[in-house]
Amino acid sequence: MAFGLYNSSIIRVQPVFAHIGRLGEENGWSVFLNWISQQFPTKFSHEMATFSTLRAYYSGDGGGELAIPPNPDLLEYLITDEGIEHLRKDTVAKLQSKRDLGQELSETDKARLALFDSGSREEQRFRARIGGQMLRPFQFEGLDYPDVVIVTDKIVLIVEGKLTEPHLTTQTTWLDGRDQMIRHLDSAMACEELSAQKHVLGMYIIGDSSDESIQKSGRHPCYDFSNYSFLGHEEYWKKALPHYARDDDKLKKIACRYLGHVTWQSLGRQFAGIKVPIDSSSQSAKFLLE
Repeated sequence: MAFGLYNSSIIRVQPVFAHIGRLGEENGWSVFLNWISQQFPTKFSHEMATFSTLRAYYSGDGGGELAIPPNPDLLEYLITDEGIEHLRKDTVAKLQSKRDLGQELSETDKARLALFDSGSREEQRFRARIGGQMLRPFQFEGLDYPDVVIVTDKIVLIVEGKLTEPHLTTQTTWLDGRDQMIRHLDSAMACEELSAQKHVLGMYIIGDSSDESIQKSGRHPCYDFSNYSFLGHEEYWKKALPHYARDDDKLKKIACRYLGHVTWQSLGRQFAGIKVPIDSSSQSAKFLLE
């Protein structure tokens, strides 16, 4: 199978949201947001369904994904003694493995490895105390790129699209347990440019067993959404948000911003004109619903 043949960004996110964008605010984005608000009745539903301004970010059709900076609280936690111990096992092993294989460490790798020295950490904490920002090479988490970010005057809706990926993404290169959706919410809620006077919300769009792309790929995605329910899964949230592991109120506040998931098929029924390729090798577009 060719790499990217069933890439959800190429055969779902880009064509579907480009289609919605071409329909405009009234016939496209307003219909989409109203429908989502009906799928997930919450205290945020009214704010989602009504807006006076809107910007949408997604790859393709002349646009690009929005880059969201990491939560400063996480970065500050990761240069504490506790945070470094949280990272030590996997991170040191990965960096030392690269060095043992004769691979040259990048400046970022060297900076990360240096932070496992207590003196380097103290220097970095001193830099933060006197008002200096942490240097980018010391970050164990980079920019975050959700598939779709819709920003209105009232809400920020983060959409992550999945299709034939076998599992949800539950970790980053440097932080085991850093769930993708929880990271999206954490980063966006900490970003003043996004969250000021706005409610940040997150959701997935996935394929179901009747999706022709899934059938053709021979893959059988298995997504476990149960962990997003905070009650009974507190440890999962603490692992994804180690900087708030002792702050249940903060954890609950972020957890309540996760809406849930819908399918590409159900979305297609709202926009019968959406056409998408079944896979990236298709020469002609296919109807999402046939």
